[in-house]
Amino acid sequence: MNFDPAQRAVLAGLADVLIPAGDGMPSASAGAVAEEGLNQVLAALPNLGASLADVLARAKVASPPRSSLVWLEPTRQPMAS
Repeated sequence: MNFDPAQRAVLAGLADVLIPAGDGMPSASAGAVAEEGLNQVLAALPNLGASLADVLARAKVASPPRSSLVWLEPTRQPMAS
């Protein structure tokens, strides 16, 4: 499965929410998580592509692209404790 530049930008934004730059360390996107990292994961786990594409289609990264994340239409309810 191939991911287009828009999908990769959303993935980079999501990754930067989880792993921002700080304390002299780069953010996830600076580490090419949405480029070489994604390519390596998909080479090892090709079945992951469809699920990831679904997540990326329902996620929107606010402007500027790596500053915040807004989820659209969550499909799962939290698990009861």
